[in-house]
Amino acid sequence: MKLDRPELVLETKVTRKTGWLYFLNKYGDICRGKMGALISVNPARYAKPELVESTKIKRKKGYLYRINDDGDIIRQLIL
Repeated sequence: MKLDRPELVLETKVTRKTGWLYFLNKYGDICRGKMGALISVNPARYAKPELVESTKIKRKKGYLYRINDDGDIIRQLIL
């Protein structure tokens, strides 16, 4: 998968902390989840992510949305 140059969508004040995975949920909000946070093993259950900031980003088809190292939301066109 090839990606185009990153494009800034929204600047946020989110500061990333070590040990957490930051992502956009299906509603366009920034969430975080503890890496490898298993609650039980059989059957496998994971800890629920927590909402960090509500942004309500509307996604466009053909773009990959992610949170960069500065905590801002960027998107890249999938080529």
